[in-house]
Amino acid sequence: MTNQLSERFSEKRDDPTIVRGADPFGFWQAWMDGSGQFIRAMNQEWLDYAERRTADELTFPLRLIGCYRSSDLVHVFFDLWRRSWEDYANEMVRLSRIQETVANATLKEVQDSTAMTSLQRMN
Repeated sequence: MTNQLSERFSEKRDDPTIVRGADPFGFWQAWMDGSGQFIRAMNQEWLDYAERRTADELTFPLRLIGCYRSSDLVHVFFDLWRRSWEDYANEMVRLSRIQETVANATLKEVQDSTAMTSLQRMN
């Protein structure tokens, strides 16, 4: 269906309202592919993060049981909060890197799609 719409669009080359070299359907396809990659990568990373945090927090009661003094108890609680904060901060960095990687790949794909469309129209 995209090819039929793209062909219809290319038939209207003389229409002054259409920007030469632009193919909205190629752009849309590249954008949707990039969005799909982004959503998959973000979901996978977030599930991995939740799994890591859950595993860490499930060991918390075992660490509490091993406390003999109140200072051990305080140490275990602060250690849990410190690791949680560090994991959360590291996860935000990972998610930002995924966003950057997918955004750059999508932009390149859109630019390549637009360049190919321009070359096809010139020939």
